[in-house]
Amino acid sequence: MTAVTDLAQHLTEHTGRDDLTVGTALADAGYDSEHNLTTPGPDRLIPSQNRHDLAKAATNQPATGDPPPTPPPAKP
Repeated sequence: MTAVTDLAQHLTEHTGRDDLTVGTALADAGYDSEHNLTTPGPDRLIPSQNRHDLAKAATNQPATGDPPPTPPPAKP
């Protein structure tokens, strides 16, 4: 995450543009780690499983009820 935000800052300094910010970073499941989830930086969307595993879990163990008020901590 730091490299992405550093690049946006570098581009801002060298182009004079002030609209070069990182909104939400999108990554694949390979980036799901405690470090990547807790390091400072932009909001991020990182799935905890790959698409095949998510589809299988959704079929075999569908979610029920309301979502929790705050997300649970990441599981290693």
